[in-house]
Amino acid sequence: MATVRLQKINKAYIKDQLVVKNFDLDINDGEFIVLVGPSGCGKSTILRMIAGLEEITDGKIFIDGKLVNNLPPKDRDIAMVFQNYALYPHMNVYKNLAFGLKLRKYSTQEIDERVKRAANILEIGKYLEKKPKELSGGERQRVALGRAIVRNPKVFLFDEPLSNLDAKLRVQMRAEIKKLHRELRTTMIYVTHDQIEAMTMGDRIVILKDGEIKQVGSPMEVYQRPANKFVGSFIGSPAMNFIDGIIKNGEFIAPGVNIDLNAKDRLTDGLEVSLGIRPENIAINQGNIEAIVIVTEPLGSDTIIHVQIGKASIVIKHPSLTILQTGEKITLQFESDKIALFDKATDEPVDI
Repeated sequence: MATVRLQKINKAYIKDQLVVKNFDLDINDGEFIVLVGPSGCGKSTILRMIAGLEEITDGKIFIDGKLVNNLPPKDRDIAMVFQNYALYPHMNVYKNLAFGLKLRKYSTQEIDERVKRAANILEIGKYLEKKPKELSGGERQRVALGRAIVRNPKVFLFDEPLSNLDAKLRVQMRAEIKKLHRELRTTMIYVTHDQIEAMTMGDRIVILKDGEIKQVGSPMEVYQRPANKFVGSFIGSPAMNFIDGIIKNGEFIAPGVNIDLNAKDRLTDGLEVSLGIRPENIAINQGNIEAIVIVTEPLGSDTIIHVQIGKASIVIKHPSLTILQTGEKITLQFESDKIALFDKATDEPVDI
């Protein structure tokens, strides 16, 4: 196990065009960290710099207290799992698992012990004589995980390892990787664009946009207290709703919406803000906010309801099956203690 420290990391493929900007992060020994953000935000580039597969433009990377900037990947004591499995098609599962150990001149007995231990942890012992083409996507990903486990590395790096799997397998493999982390207690750094993966897997989440950190925190911290409007919009499914309006006498005013925030002394009159509210924090057929139903999406245990309020379209997550007709008029109530305000000029949160 090991700590990982990234100090003021910058990366530019073209001079003066940074794709990773002033990236600072300390990862604790045995921690599961998830880097999440939209495509092109720099998360995979950061992972590849930790692995030594990309050169750093500026900054320092320490693994277990040791500066590794100039160390080749093979000397960093890391193992990486990719989204495309990267298995050797002509080798059976046993040989795939053993290949890296053979290159490092481990004894036959040590290789056999490590391979069988990994196979036991991942429950792939019955596949050891099979070729990758005989396995399902989930089984191949288990083999890829096993190839990392046999190395017994200080740090595991995962680059969107579940993106090639179907929805059911992704859920299953999320649980498998979390179970693996609990058993091995090894430092793991996981990259994904899927915020559901981030929320369900990480001890802490690092949310990135345009190569910069927008927030670092536990899943519940970033969900309940987003540090800016981007985080509120990115984390959560469905995403946080936003309604643009203005503050007047401690009230939020927008077309069709008038909410007393009980903060007359704390909010500046005339301040332009975006009100943020999670879909599950809106009650239907209560309160005095009038809305028109656009469409409903029954999900069995929940119903997603799209409505129009004044000029704003918002989404409600109702915790039971309910049937509403397009064009139907309903009333809404926002949970007052779950409302967030963001300054429209800066996207930063406003204290209520």
